[in-house]
Amino acid sequence: MSFFAIVPTLENLYYKNTTNGLTLNEKDYIIGCNQLGPITITLPVSCSSCNGKIYIIKDESGLANTNSYAITIQVPSGTSLDGIDNGSISIEADYGTIAIYNSSNTGWFTLYNYAP
Repeated sequence: MSFFAIVPTLENLYYKNTTNGLTLNEKDYIIGCNQLGPITITLPVSCSSCNGKIYIIKDESGLANTNSYAITIQVPSGTSLDGIDNGSISIEADYGTIAIYNSSNTGWFTLYNYAP
């Protein structure tokens, strides 16, 4: 396998901005959150087409901690996050970032959780 086979093409790198939370789809990649209060980002159900899928979620507003506007990343019913059924993880630091990936249709896993 060549290096270029594993590098996403530009059309696969999709940015979306949200103020109210949302449910992600297979085209989403980078999610910028400019929340007006606590919000929830819901991952899709783990599926074979999700294998290797990565989502990066960022507190662009810088208010996750300052104003208690946490960003919760939730998996749907019947799906796991880091081995926990119906699990969730939150960005609670101003300008924090979480990256999550899907592995072999077994669920979602935290790749990194950055708090500046």
